[in-house]
Amino acid sequence: MKKVIERKITVLSSNRGIEKMYNEFYSHDKNNAEFKFTLDELTATKVICLFYFKGTKRYQEVEAVIEGNSFTVQFDTSLITTDESVIGYIYFEKVEQSADVYSFMFNVRVSEIDKAVKTPLIERETGRIVNVKDVVTKAELDELFAKIKEQGGTYDDSNIRTEISHISADVESLKTKVDKDTIYDDSALKQRVSALENKTDNDTVYNDTEIKQRLEVLEHKPSVNTSELVTKQELESKGYLTEHQSLSDYATKQEIPQPYNDTELKERVNRLESKPNIDTSNFVTNEVLASKGYLTQHQSLEGYAKKTEIPQPYNDTDVKQRLSVVEQKGESYATKEQLASIPKTPQKLSLDGNTLILSEGGGNVVLPTSTSSNTGQVNEYEIHGIGMPNGKVTAPVGTTYVDTNATNGALKWIKRSGAGNQGWEVLTGDTGWRTLNIKSKLGNSFLKVRRKNDLVTYQFGGLSWGWFGIIRRGGVGYEAQGSDKERNCYILGLSGVPQGFRSEASLIGSIYNDKGTPYGTWYLGGYGDSNMLRFQFTDPVPTDRDIGDIRVSSISYLTSEPWPGVLP
Repeated sequence: MKKVIERKITVLSSNRGIEKMYNEFYSHDKNNAEFKFTLDELTATKVICLFYFKGTKRYQEVEAVIEGNSFTVQFDTSLITTDESVIGYIYFEKVEQSADVYSFMFNVRVSEIDKAVKTPLIERETGRIVNVKDVVTKAELDELFAKIKEQGGTYDDSNIRTEISHISADVESLKTKVDKDTIYDDSALKQRVSALENKTDNDTVYNDTEIKQRLEVLEHKPSVNTSELVTKQELESKGYLTEHQSLSDYATKQEIPQPYNDTELKERVNRLESKPNIDTSNFVTNEVLASKGYLTQHQSLEGYAKKTEIPQPYNDTDVKQRLSVVEQKGESYATKEQLASIPKTPQKLSLDGNTLILSEGGGNVVLPTSTSSNTGQVNEYEIHGIGMPNGKVTAPVGTTYVDTNATNGALKWIKRSGAGNQGWEVLTGDTGWRTLNIKSKLGNSFLKVRRKNDLVTYQFGGLSWGWFGIIRRGGVGYEAQGSDKERNCYILGLSGVPQGFRSEASLIGSIYNDKGTPYGTWYLGGYGDSNMLRFQFTDPVPTDRDIGDIRVSSISYLTSEPWPGVLP
């Protein structure tokens, strides 16, 4: 049931203000109010917290309890006498060293139950103020009379009633009697007493308001390191000038000509120096090129025919064969039957290496050959294997590789550069949705990431109706971002975006509540900003409640990172 305010602090030498905590302690919080502070490293042997009550101008010093890199400060709520603000100053002590490290402010209030105890009752008819402890109810009197009766006693007030009647008669007679001798007129004395009461006592009442104000100003002045200061004697011994010297022989800055600015020239030289080296040994000069007599324009093709317009050459093979038969018969002639009986030679296919030849002038075809020694070779331009190809498979540019295991979701690769076993990139791949370890989350909130080919996409959800949520500021697991600790919190910490899913550039978008009202923005850091993801709220993140209805605008981008070797 303890009320514990937790903070993580950092010891810095830069300017700091008083951190305003949106927390309160009440006077009825008996023995259960404390602060817990955590540092990355705590070397102090003693930690002191000085509480200053701003309204009532009181101080209380408390020594903290140190545990590892944390220390706890108890707050005495019995000191709460009115509603006011309290400032806490944290001091570290270590043997001969001390440091003023941190200050914070919170509010204290008087509980309603404590107010009621201190408030008197007012009698309804007469308007008299009556102490609560002196009031007896009718029920309590009846209970008392019943006990007296049980014990055999009786209450007889006849004597008292007789005395009261006598006193009443005497009072009535006194009311009617004119007393001219004993009437005391104290009106003059009352006036003098009233004047004394209203007189400002400047002699016996010491007013230290001005002194307290001056003291407070002095207490809040920054400490001055006198080791870096010099005395007046040391200053005079330096011989510094006490009056301006004559500047008649000097020129003003406007009169001095501007120095030569070679920035543009340097940029042009850098661009020239950055150009790749070109082998000019294979180049020719304009003079050598002109001496070759190459055509500088297309010649006219008006008198030429296209190959498709040329008729097929006359094939006289058959005629020559028949003529050869006739010639072998001398002067005799062959009949048509004899000529028809001459057998014709059929065309044949033959293979010489990788050349397919058709006989009798039919031409030839060169078949493709494979020079790859990779196992799983399907054809000249595709390889099947197991595992990722980078560093393992050598192939020419343009070759595709299929990983039959689809390792880490990468199914098909293409060789985009190089002649060795590097330069492979994923052509077809899908990691599926991967759940990330996130910070500041509320309940079952989740953040998933997916890479499909070169496209990275995020998905938020986990709560009712697909909402995403973060824990209240200062809650367990909440991690503030340093640029604005009240409004910014990490979802993925520094280097939290996993390798293979990172963006080259930083990106930003919006976050909303379920009705579409903006909460603020999300910010994803690229290579130049720590590869992290944070939420940036317009208003300070509450410390007394969680935010559980967050809708996040789409986060999607292209990445040029290699395919992840390990999936998150």
